[in-house]
Amino acid sequence: ETRINELNRLINGAHDASEILVKEEMALEEAKKAKKENDAKTRSIEQNLALNGKKEKLELELETINNLTKEKEKLDNELTEVKTFFNHADINKINLKELKEAKDKYKKEEQVLNDFKKSKEKESREIIQQKLESNKSSVKKVIVEEKLADIKKNIDELKKELEELRLKVKPISIGVILLSIITFSIYYFVFRGRNKKFKEEIISLEKKLSELETQIREYEKELNELEKSDIDLKLEQLEKEIAKQIEDKENAFKYLKEAVFALFKDYKTGTDNIELAYNLVEINYNRYFALTKEIESKKKELAKYNLEKIKEGLTKFGDLDKDELEKEKIIASETNNELIKRINTLEHNIEYNIEIVSNLELYEVELEDLKEKRLEFDKKRGLLEITAKLLEEANQRLAAKYLNPLEEKVNELIKKFDLNDLSVTFDGNSLMKVKPSKSHEPKDFDNFSTGNKDLMSLLVRIGLIDIIYENNHPFIIFDDSFAYFDDKRILKAKELFNRLSKDYQIIYFTCSSSRNLNCTDITTEIS
Repeated sequence: ETRINELNRLINGAHDASEILVKEEMALEEAKKAKKENDAKTRSIEQNLALNGKKEKLELELETINNLTKEKEKLDNELTEVKTFFNHADINKINLKELKEAKDKYKKEEQVLNDFKKSKEKESREIIQQKLESNKSSVKKVIVEEKLADIKKNIDELKKELEELRLKVKPISIGVILLSIITFSIYYFVFRGRNKKFKEEIISLEKKLSELETQIREYEKELNELEKSDIDLKLEQLEKEIAKQIEDKENAFKYLKEAVFALFKDYKTGTDNIELAYNLVEINYNRYFALTKEIESKKKELAKYNLEKIKEGLTKFGDLDKDELEKEKIIASETNNELIKRINTLEHNIEYNIEIVSNLELYEVELEDLKEKRLEFDKKRGLLEITAKLLEEANQRLAAKYLNPLEEKVNELIKKFDLNDLSVTFDGNSLMKVKPSKSHEPKDFDNFSTGNKDLMSLLVRIGLIDIIYENNHPFIIFDDSFAYFDDKRILKAKELFNRLSKDYQIIYFTCSSSRNLNCTDITTEIS
């Protein structure tokens, strides 16, 4: 009946699926057509996006040109500042090495002057001290004599050094000329530069030697005067000489300073610090060449682009809007996904409905077969219902005839086995229940121990024999029925056997001597 109802439902569903199938096939064609149109639209959008990519590239190139132009203008302005610093002189002709040498010479002479001043200041302090101790002319004489000794010692050392330098200066020989030819004049300039250096050192030493000789003459004169005249006059004379020496040195340095600063006068250094002035010249000098090189690089980069062609391309692609195209592409993509999803759904539904419709004939044939079978089962059901009714009546008659006497008989036997705490009862389905005396409700037979269950089963069978065979006496076979009995119950079983053996022939089998009942009747042991 369930299958028939199911088949009726399936047949109705197949008819509905047939109608739906026609509609879904039409909807599928429409969806495929819409997808085709959407695909064409997507391709058009992608083409426009590709064109917009070219437009963006041109815009990027234009931006690059503008940036390069700005950078070049900035570099040109910086270059103009550098040229202004040099008063628009030809920077290529500036001899940075010469300026550095002049600066170094200036710093060196400045240090010499400062050192000379410090030494003379020391001498002046000594003269002042000597003035304070004018009464000690002998001390002044000793001082002058010590100075004379020091100067003479210095003169001897200078003469020795001067002689060594003169030996180092060598004339230009044929060998020097040949080596100069071989080394393309390099050796000549090295040789000449070395001789020049030695000669400069000789001149410097000769100058110092001359100065020291002058000093020694002066000190000798002073010593003579010190011995002949008043010591104060000699000290004053010495002070004047120191002042004159300092003035001469300062004048000489002044001329050097003017000469050095004359080299920087054309440049806008804005400082009287020779070190700072040179640094500014050097920085701007290097900056000039760096800027020139960078400007040339920007010119080369700008030369790579065709500005007119870029502007022409931007005019051509001016109507393209990337944001709008991206929005349209997203919408087209979402539409395409929806259409694909709808097409897949329709195709799945069509395939499903085709399968349902294809099974319609099978469902109809099976339905007819089931209807015939249902008629047959209806007939069998009627017979079974009659049979069940008759069996129920027979069961009731059986219960009325046997169950009540059996219940009484079994409970009598239970008492003989001293099982007063138990009693049995049978329900309407002939099922035995065992009721403990302490319980209000009977319990299932299976809830008891194996020994108790064996005992109950034995008693029920004996009761049935007494009831069924009222006037007959069949033999009874026991096959080791007391395997789970304890000793007390074994004795009770022996008593039962003695009673039964009066009316029935008993055949008892056991495999254990412990369960040998040793009844009064003849017992046969089978080995």
